[in-house]
Parts: sequence; structure tokens; C-alpha cells
Amino acid sequence: MSGRSALYRLAVAFAFTFVVAMAAQPSSAKAERYLLELSGGTLANFSMTCFAENAGRQTRIRRRGYLPQSYIIHAQSLHCTIALLESHDRLRVRLLDEKQRVIAEMEQHAIFPRITIRSAGSWGPSGASRGAAPFGQNDP
Repeated sequence: MSGRSALYRLAVAFAFTFVVAMAAQPSSAKAERYLLELSGGTLANFSMTCFAENAGRQTRIRRRGYLPQSYIIHAQSLHCTIALLESHDRLRVRLLDEKQRVIAEMEQHAIFPRITIRSAGSWGPSGASRGAAPFGQNDP
């Protein structure tokens, strides 16, 4: 009976270790569908750099264009910096989730306005900040 008892304890210990190890594994979060809306001065020239995070990997997305503009980005989390290349104009950025709920939004009217907006992720909680780029360095 003692051999069986030892084997039983070993099996229970193994099962417990396996369950604890599996619980410690990060859950694989499903990618969301984010809507990034850019508006402000009509036909204002902008530059954008985003980092889309999926399964611990970050992919950089760069775009240039004219306002207004919208992008759909699939990612577990998203972090974007948008800057106007015009000397003085208004920039408004909204980040929405797949249910059209506003995650973060920000507006800036300045010389070379710049907005950083993000969902919750490895860079911290969701939010937005604004500023103005140093002269000649307005491309994020």
C-alpha cells in the first residue's frame, strides 16, 4: 500500500504543479478592431506612426496623408502618435473600440500640433496627450 500511496502523492503533486504552471501563463487576448479617426483642418497634411501589439509583438504602421482620415486597425493594443506637418492648424484624434465606444480622444490647436493616443497595453492604461513638435521635427 505504501508504494501505491507514494505514487498517488507523486501524481497529485504533478497535477498540482501542472495546474499552477498553466495558470501562470498569460492569456492570449483576442485582437480588437480599433477605429482611429483623424480630423481638424481640412486637407491639413499629417504624419502618423502607430505600434500595434499582438501576442507580445509590436508592428509599426506609418502613414502620411491629408485630413480628415480614418483607419481600422486590428490589434490587442494600439499606440499612435499623429503630427500635423502644417505650421499652424487644428488636430483632433479619437480612438474607438469595435463597439464604437470612445477609448480616448484629444484635440490640439497649435504650431505643429502632435497627439499621442493609446489603448491599454504594455505601454500603460488607455489615454491621450498633446503637445507641439519642436520646429523641424514634426514627423513622428
